[in-house]
Amino acid sequence: MIRHIVLAKFRSDVTEETIWKIYRGLSDLTDALPGVGGFTGGRSESPGQIELGYKHGFVIDFDDWAALASY
Repeated sequence: MIRHIVLAKFRSDVTEETIWKIYRGLSDLTDALPGVGGFTGGRSESPGQIELGYKHGFVIDFDDWAALASY
């Protein structure tokens, strides 16, 4: 299993609604790809606020390197 982790900084003018649309699109995409085990995305809720501006992120699990390469 390969766990692909992406942290993101969105511009201040990008709304949470737009960000959730992006996550929905990524989730739909990963549902259609062979070898993808799941998608999770969201906003950081760290009480320590140690994100350094990377307040959003997502994780996609792949069965193997070939599945990651097809993504």
